[in-house]
Amino acid sequence: MTTDDALARLDAAQQSWTVALDAHWSAPPAPGYDERLLQLANAAEEQSSAFRFADREGLAWRPLPNASSSLQPPPELRPDFNRTGPPELWAQFDEAVRELGLALEGVSSVRIAQVFDKLSESLRELSSENRPEESVRQRRAG
Repeated sequence: MTTDDALARLDAAQQSWTVALDAHWSAPPAPGYDERLLQLANAAEEQSSAFRFADREGLAWRPLPNASSSLQPPPELRPDFNRTGPPELWAQFDEAVRELGLALEGVSSVRIAQVFDKLSESLRELSSENRPEESVRQRRAG
């Protein structure tokens, strides 16, 4: 593997991340919400893998100044939106978004990868909690 491979992998991961984020910009929590969350979880996992690979290839991350103050998830993923799912899972997601902003201001690709792992995990759990069959099961149990 080469530096070019690492750059290509980072670029592909960024494209997947952008597509997954874009799916949330205009969509309300409606049918497909769980799938959009899962798509974003998969893109976060891809980002993590790409950043770890870039680190192994010696590719340095250039810090993004002010990322912690400017990084915003799409509207349907923000705390002021009517998000569905357990509040504690959303708190984990919100914390991971905050950590991502801080990590992007730094120079550690490994730290960025770790935060993308956290995002992926919380998004997978939220996706599971927002699956229609999970909601029906919970209503029956409650």
